[in-house]
Amino acid sequence: MKRQQHPRANPAGRADGQTDQTTTRRFKTLYGKPKSLTDRYDECREEDIARVLQKPEAELGFDDFTMLYRVGVASASYEEGLYFLPEAFAFLRRNPDDDGIQCVADVMWFISEHAARLEADGLLEECQEQVEALLGAHTSQFVVIHWDREKNRQMGWDREHHDYVKDSQLVCDAVEALLRFQTLAPLALTFLETLSQAENDPLKSAWFLTFVAETGRWALFRKKSDPPGSTRCAEALCAAMPELGGIWAEFQKRGLIRDCPDQLSPDPALLERHATVIRRSGELFTEHPTHWLRLFGKLGLDDAAKHAAAAADFWTRRNQLIRDIEAAFRDVDRGHGPTLHEAVAFEGTDYCTAEERAYVRALDPETRWQDIPDAALKECVDRWAFDDEGFRFHLPAYLRWHLRHLRGLPPGCGGMLFLQLSITGHKPQDRLCSERSFDRFPLEQKRVIARFLEFMALEGGSSSPATGATELDAQIAQDAERAWQTYWFQFSQPSRRNET
Repeated sequence: MKRQQHPRANPAGRADGQTDQTTTRRFKTLYGKPKSLTDRYDECREEDIARVLQKPEAELGFDDFTMLYRVGVASASYEEGLYFLPEAFAFLRRNPDDDGIQCVADVMWFISEHAARLEADGLLEECQEQVEALLGAHTSQFVVIHWDREKNRQMGWDREHHDYVKDSQLVCDAVEALLRFQTLAPLALTFLETLSQAENDPLKSAWFLTFVAETGRWALFRKKSDPPGSTRCAEALCAAMPELGGIWAEFQKRGLIRDCPDQLSPDPALLERHATVIRRSGELFTEHPTHWLRLFGKLGLDDAAKHAAAAADFWTRRNQLIRDIEAAFRDVDRGHGPTLHEAVAFEGTDYCTAEERAYVRALDPETRWQDIPDAALKECVDRWAFDDEGFRFHLPAYLRWHLRHLRGLPPGCGGMLFLQLSITGHKPQDRLCSERSFDRFPLEQKRVIARFLEFMALEGGSSSPATGATELDAQIAQDAERAWQTYWFQFSQPSRRNET
């Protein structure tokens, strides 16, 4: 999907969020590189400590930073851990995946725990800027990763689909840690406030709703709807593991249970406003409706969830149709027909030299239609003149291309396919010629073509919130309807058309 961007938070004025060399030297020279670690809680073996201190700093991993900064029982004292902070920030920027997730809370705790010392040494502001740069970097786009049934099967899961947001766990864990350790909580609150108060910014709305939904698993925070002194997550945990009850009571006694900030316990009206921004965002919503269906449902946004459910149904049927096209035409080969650029350059004529034809034909090395790039199909759309063999080879590629690009084609663009699938001409011999050409398709392919035309006619031009189509897409729908009525209707099976 297209990545939506916003300027990265960077109070220090460094576009890449990097720590400048002067500041890095201060981190490293103020107390120097430690020759050992205090390890006051006797958490580590001597050989593990030696390994960390001898390893090249650019090669330090999450297990090393966890050892240095582990919450509450860090092996490094303030003076010892300060030296490695630039590498820790760089590591978190490079590794927003599982590796960064493993140690991000530890780094946030170390900064919060030693905020007074950092301020006295003139380095607290730099640490705050690095945290802001980290959050800004990993929320500068909103990318939903969708795993279909086949991908889930490969991962050993028996479910229809799975969606997750790239980098979301790292940034959510970082914000949760900042709020939990309190010293840098104002920084997190300002960040969240910027998201919650955004107007008509789909990227910020997407991240805001993600943060609000994520708080449901933060064990040490209670939301407005939770009973006093407990959280839903903690209650479920204690119910499953009664032996933790005493630990939870101790957390309460020590005041570690606190109300979730207002920014993460918003009024339903604010959630609805951000959900509306998402639904009007175009492909951010339409490309991954199953993600929004789950998120809106989790947030109790029933109306938004209904729109997402309709969109999810639409895109599920579209994706199934793509799979059916790939299955029905899987064995079609190029044969001796013209390639895509040949059909554009020579329009079915022989008015060229052998060298010219060889040069143009070399522009299309693909022998499988499945491998033709979408960029080439777009470049040549509406410009080709195929013979029957070339048309049959390129037809499934264009059927799939239209389904992949349902939205946003310029007016009149893409009509060639539907013209070629129509019975044209008023003379009986012209119509007979078209029918004979179509008769070369076996029944399975004819049925898939008919379903494609029905889908484009009935839903490709729909302007409902579920599909996100515009009025300009209506012309494609009309072209598809015309092609279906002239010939392909006879291969249609019971469908939604019969229900309307």
